[in-house]
Amino acid sequence: MSKHGNCININNNLINGPGFIGNGGTPTIPTVPTAPTVPTGPGEENIGIFTTTPFITAPGGSGVPLETNQTLIGTAITHTEGEAEIILVEPGTYTVSYSANAFAMNGSTIALQIEQDGILVPGTYAEGTEVTLLAASGSLTVTTTPSVLTLVPPDFTIGTENVEVTVVKTA
Repeated sequence: MSKHGNCININNNLINGPGFIGNGGTPTIPTVPTAPTVPTGPGEENIGIFTTTPFITAPGGSGVPLETNQTLIGTAITHTEGEAEIILVEPGTYTVSYSANAFAMNGSTIALQIEQDGILVPGTYAEGTEVTLLAASGSLTVTTTPSVLTLVPPDFTIGTENVEVTVVKTA
């Protein structure tokens, strides 16, 4: 270590005051990458992401309550936190997907599906046994509003946690 005026040389690195190491120049701040821009189609973007993190019991035939609106953009999709129903208030085409950790209650089969106004949305039924991750997706058309979406265990009461439902208006 040697001293040069107001600078100190340590292991061949010149320190020019607090925090500057090297040739005395101002350090560069690394550039933080930004999220990619998601292209949007014509008109307004409409997306909803709804979650329930803690373990809950979901009775067969009843909607799984969604406690948090993680993302809710636009006017086509509405949801009241803590309710099971996601309301679609504009006609159009939507995609819907979900994932959930599911647990059998009393040895029953584990199954979940998305229903639109009480009818299965094609592609959204998933089943398993014991403890499993259930996930599925499908698309639907809304012609009459409002239209109600729910994530439902169709037959038996199951336990769920880490539930996420995503709805996007695509046209």
